[in-house]
Amino acid sequence: VFYDELKKFEIQHEYLATHGPITYGRFESQTKTFFELANKIVLGVNYIDKKSWPNHRLLQFLVVVHNIRTIYSAADRLLKGHWEDTFVLARVSLEAFIKIVWLSCYPTHIDNAFVKTKTGRQFNVTSFIDDELKLDWHSYKFLSLYSHGQIEVIRDWVDIHKGSKQYPIRLQRKFDKFNLEIGLNYLQFLQVAYLRFLIEVLATGLNDVHLPATLIADAQEFATAKHESMLQHPKDYWPRVAADLGDILSLIKAVDGGAEFKKSWKNIRCNP
Repeated sequence: VFYDELKKFEIQHEYLATHGPITYGRFESQTKTFFELANKIVLGVNYIDKKSWPNHRLLQFLVVVHNIRTIYSAADRLLKGHWEDTFVLARVSLEAFIKIVWLSCYPTHIDNAFVKTKTGRQFNVTSFIDDELKLDWHSYKFLSLYSHGQIEVIRDWVDIHKGSKQYPIRLQRKFDKFNLEIGLNYLQFLQVAYLRFLIEVLATGLNDVHLPATLIADAQEFATAKHESMLQHPKDYWPRVAADLGDILSLIKAVDGGAEFKKSWKNIRCNP
């Protein structure tokens, strides 16, 4: 696949994904809605009174701002047929969201979320998910495999030795329904997670001009609909992750209000 061929493939793939017999046009329109709502709320948050914000809130706000663009880029690459790029970008935004949660749980160690130091609690995304929150999420590990380029290299290596892949070896592109739908699920989760954090945690006050109640209501309706869609997913993984997201947001609110992290998390998980 040479440059001109690749650009032609992207145009054809995007058209097929949004107008073909199995269309994902609704995902495209929902991504546009997410991007518009999230950016309007981000702008509005700049004008609210932040005196009640804890010290780590500004860092969380900055993480959200920069990852809205990353989620947009991931969706754009997916619709153009580059699902591997989507997995890489989704991993970045998933880790960033877990970091947002960690900042609320360990507000006295916020430097360690971004820079490794010799003192204090250290941020480790896998340890935090598996050992502290004890969430049955395989998302980060799965996305990491693709982010390091292991899956496709190993798959081609095996296929060559089995004789199912022939020379010449070259870049090939095709419509991949399976990986496209995996990417859609990850991006739906990230859109819900970031939008709900914006609504429920960052938008702590209203502003008639920049952060009107109608904007928050529209965003809440959109996030609720997408969250309900995840809860109705036919595979058991995404409904479980959607339910966990509600618990995570409850945890953030509790610890930001002064509650102890581990005790709060235990209470939330024992009293769904």
